[in-house]
Parts: sequence; structure tokens; C-alpha cells
Amino acid sequence: MSPDLEQWYADLLRLYPKAYREERAGEMLATVVEAERPVVRETAALILGALRARAGLAGLTSPGQWWLSALRLTVLVLVAHATALAGAKAGRIVFSDLLQGRGLALPSDLGHVGAFVTGGLALLAFAAARYLSGILLAAATFVLTLWALSWYPTFMFTLVDGEFWPLPLAMLLAVPLLLWPPRPAARPVWWLLAVPVALLVLPTAFDASLGWQPYALLALGVVALLWTVVDARVAIAAGGLFVVQVLTLISFWTPGWSSHPVGPFLLIYTGYAAVLVAAGYAGIRRQADL
Repeated sequence: MSPDLEQWYADLLRLYPKAYREERAGEMLATVVEAERPVVRETAALILGALRARAGLAGLTSPGQWWLSALRLTVLVLVAHATALAGAKAGRIVFSDLLQGRGLALPSDLGHVGAFVTGGLALLAFAAARYLSGILLAAATFVLTLWALSWYPTFMFTLVDGEFWPLPLAMLLAVPLLLWPPRPAARPVWWLLAVPVALLVLPTAFDASLGWQPYALLALGVVALLWTVVDARVAIAAGGLFVVQVLTLISFWTPGWSSHPVGPFLLIYTGYAAVLVAAGYAGIRRQADL
């Protein structure tokens, strides 16, 4: 092997985390040099391995750990979505109503502000592997959300609001994490950045001015499906987002909403959820065996 090619592989190994390189870089470089596989194939394999190492997959040594980690990621994504949903309305309340002296239209509007704060705290708790605290904070966020939505004339109207379903689903999926807690994130505070991302990409009240839903969510599903090659957990987490939409659309079939034509959208979202979960399941089985 030429010195230039060996240097190329050595440079690719720099994509791996520092601790990973210190432990395995020498062995990996020696293996690559001796194998003399096609350059394109070996380059792709090294890049893929680096992405997986950066995702923290090296510590997952059994299918059970993979599934618990996937549940944890799904819970984090759902809580981030719920916090973004509250934040989209809390921003209007704080900056347009309170700071400009217009006052609250309804006292229950403060529920959105409170839900945004407690939702962020719940996200931090889950990221730091404090699962009991996360569930309690998520429950408090849900109560504040229900208060914010209490102006609806009946509970059926609350069910069809997109803010209702993410937190109950997150709390349900978090129960196994209490019994078999996965490890915390390396930097839990970084998960707060998921909130503005969710605000822009996922369905929220902020989309009223952007108008790019449901296209952004559907595109996210495609990206998550492709990312299964790197990390199958992402497909499971994205599937959870589509389950939220499915539950919301099913609520439209309750008495009083039967005239709404939700059938085509329900089929699309259900299909996305099924494909993503199936792809995640297959990917976890394959990656757990590596």
C-alpha cells in the first residue's frame, strides 16, 4: 500500500471519537493496510463506522440494550416535540401579549408558558438518565398543557389538538426505562437544542406562518429511514412522531368529528409509522449482531 493511501486511511480514522481512536486506531489502521480491500469500499466502511461511533453505538452490546436505548431516544424526541409545541404558543404569549402590555386573552394561556419550562426540565432529566424525575416533570407538563387547552368546549376537542398526545406516549414508553435505565447522554444540556429544531421541522403552531407541514415531517421520515444504515434507533424515534399524528387523526373519528375527511392522511401516517418501526426493528437486529 502506498504511503499516500495509508495516510488517507489514517486521516479518516480522525473522524472517530478521541477515546475510540486511542483504544483502537492502531489496530484498525493495521487491519485496513493488510486487507488491501477496494479503496471506495474501505473508505465508506470507515466513514460509516465513525458515524456509528459518534452516535454512541459502541456501548450497546445486546438487543435489549439496543431497544432500551431506542425507547430512550423516542422519549427524548417526543418530549422535545411537546416542549416545542408549548414554546410556539408561549413565545406569542410572552412577547406579543405580556411584554407589549396587551394582557392575557385567557388565564389558561399561562399553561403554555409553564409547559414550555417544565418540558425543557423534563427533557434535561431524561437526557441525564433521571427517569423518575423525567416522568414526573412530563406529567406536570401534561397537566399544564391540559390547563392551556381547557378553553375547548369538550374533552373531544382536546384530543384532536396536536399538543395532547406526545407526552402521554412519552410517559408510557419511559416506564421500562425505570426498570432498566440506559446510560445518560454525554452532555444532557445539548438536548435542549432539539427544541428549536422540533419547532422548525415538526408540526407546531409556528408552522402557521411557514406552511411547510406535512411535507417537512414526511421528509423527516424518509431521512430517518435512510439513516437506519447508520443508527436504527432513529427510525424507531421517528416512528413515534408518526404515531402521535395517527392518534390525533383517529381522534377525529370520535363523535362530532365524523365529517372530517382524515382517511387518506391516516393511511399515509400509519404507513410511515409502520415502515419506520419495521425498518428500525430489522436494523436493530442486524446492528446488534455486528
